Amino acid sequence: MDATIFKAYDIRAIYPDQMDENDIYQIGRAFIDFLKVKEVAIGWDMRVSTPSLLPHLIAGINDAGAKVIKLGQIGTEVLYFTVGKNNYESGIMLTASHNPSEYNGMKMVKKGAEPISGDNGIYEIRDLAINSKYERLNLPTQVEEIDPFPEFRQRVEQLVDITKLKPIKIVIDAGNGMGGVLVEKVFSGSNLNVIPMYFEPDGRFPNHEANPIKEENVAELRKRVVEEKADLGIALDGDGDRIFFIDEHGGYTLGYFLVAILAKKILEKYPSSKIVYENRLTWAIEDTVSKCGGTYIICKPGHSFLKSKMREIDAVFSGETSSHFYYKDIYYADSSMLTIALLLELLTQENTTLAKLLAPYSEKYFISGEINFTVDNADTTIEKVKQYFVSQGYEIDELDGITTGRERDWRFSLRKSNTEPLVRLNVEAKSQEIVDQKTKEISDLITS
Repeated sequence: MDATIFKAYDIRAIYPDQMDENDIYQIGRAFIDFLKVKEVAIGWDMRVSTPSLLPHLIAGINDAGAKVIKLGQIGTEVLYFTVGKNNYESGIMLTASHNPSEYNGMKMVKKGAEPISGDNGIYEIRDLAINSKYERLNLPTQVEEIDPFPEFRQRVEQLVDITKLKPIKIVIDAGNGMGGVLVEKVFSGSNLNVIPMYFEPDGRFPNHEANPIKEENVAELRKRVVEEKADLGIALDGDGDRIFFIDEHGGYTLGYFLVAILAKKILEKYPSSKIVYENRLTWAIEDTVSKCGGTYIICKPGHSFLKSKMREIDAVFSGETSSHFYYKDIYYADSSMLTIALLLELLTQENTTLAKLLAPYSEKYFISGEINFTVDNADTTIEKVKQYFVSQGYEIDELDGITTGRERDWRFSLRKSNTEPLVRLNVEAKSQEIVDQKTKEISDLITS
């Protein structure tokens, strides 16, 4: 087994080179041996290797003495919700999220849908799986099957009255991932006028990768929104938990501004509550939360960090610039479907468009967008940039990578990737001119 498939937040592996049927059996055994639980809820997406891998994962879990609750082919957020709602002891989602077709993997949670990450068990599971060399026992199958969608839809409907949404025209590109299934299960019977693109789950991704953070994968959607004269467009990733919005002009909407907009919406429902956000881009969120009477708490990027912080301080909402949105109402987990419902409810209530909703933010907060640099040594690069700004009298925050400039007319974040030899730069300022100037200054430092 390739030890590098165990990442900081999940397992990602190329099938069958890095993870095959025997490997996933070993991981199933190790998962139970580490957690000491008697049941695991399992869901899976449309990956082409899943029909071969899934029986071996179930066998490993059963041979370790635990029962499997099969949830079927679902989106990841449905697994999170179902584990939390039914008080299951643990859960595994067989998915590689937005990765290309040759990948598969796992997202794992404890009771309450608490994520298992590098901080609380994923590497211990790795060591058990690699070193224990479990023998096949072929114990009697312990499997129960349930349909999790009715309860999941009911929860969304409890939070947003879907029947009151106006007949908004939406082009939705599911990228042959699980997003189309989710949309049909949650929003069927509503007034929405949905124009589907690539709703059929197909792990070969015959049309484009189910990774909407890459602009080439949303180019067709942007064009289609304009051609259809739609009110907005929506793109979802492979397992459906990451969501991107396109405005009525075909414009790409930033997750950063959506965190602020959704925080305002959530604070209307839960006044004076706490909002957790990450430190890549901050001003729009801080200003909005303060104005709405909430309390903002900064945190390292990454779903396990944000979810843990939300639990720790009893926050109601959190979001990332990468377009993941987390809700206390969904057991502190991601939910693209609740995000859609909340945004459409907001557009309905205010009788406005997405572009108009975003305008106050895009006109006030100027940003560079995330810029990635391939480097030989990320730590050395970040230290070089740090020392440059320390020498100029800047205070440096090292919560995640480095950030500085908060009390000036600009700020930046420079952090390293968890999975690639990259550093990621974000700059925000009070004018586009300052953004461009500072972006060039830091870029030159990184590449020199």
